[in-house]
Amino acid sequence: MADLVMRRRPAMHAGEIGLFIDSQVFEEDFASIKMNTDVTVTATQSRSIKQMRLAWALAKKIADSGVLGDCDQRDAMNYLLLKARHVRYVTNTHRGGTETTPIVKSIRFASMDQTAFQRLMNRMLYIVDTEILPDMPEGSLRDDVERMAGVSVSAPETKHKSTIPPMDNPPEEGTPAGATSSPTAPAPDPARQSPAATRDVAQDADFGDDL
Repeated sequence: MADLVMRRRPAMHAGEIGLFIDSQVFEEDFASIKMNTDVTVTATQSRSIKQMRLAWALAKKIADSGVLGDCDQRDAMNYLLLKARHVRYVTNTHRGGTETTPIVKSIRFASMDQTAFQRLMNRMLYIVDTEILPDMPEGSLRDDVERMAGVSVSAPETKHKSTIPPMDNPPEEGTPAGATSSPTAPAPDPARQSPAATRDVAQDADFGDDL
């Protein structure tokens, strides 16, 4: 972790390297910083940037829907974490008795491993699907969140069909087993096959375990 003093400004020379907003989830917060203004930034390196994008995109989806009234994505995130019981409990004793207050826990990935976040993210998606935005078509919530976060998903798995043609008619008497009475079709000329027939449809999945 490092505390840095940074300034929002245009690049001053070719080849200059900086930190940039590559996801629309954080564009609104970044735009609120005035040009040529110094800000203090706490820089931490997450285990998975995709995880952070997905979580905050989900919060932005809730905030933009207006279902929680006039709240921003940080308010929506706190509400969602409370609903998902990602909290710790603080107990205070005073004259009126004992009071227990839930405090949302951090989703920084220094404090959560991949397995814990996977469970939390699935729980949050379920809560949004069933309680917060129940009128959304099935599957559209995850698609919208992935699009907002800029996270691509793997292509659906292609099922390979059998290359053995079905036997429509039984073999005639005297025909050897495994043969048919219909004439054998000539083998197709590879030079005349269309590019679509020979195209490899397998695609690499870059989403995988990084959800």
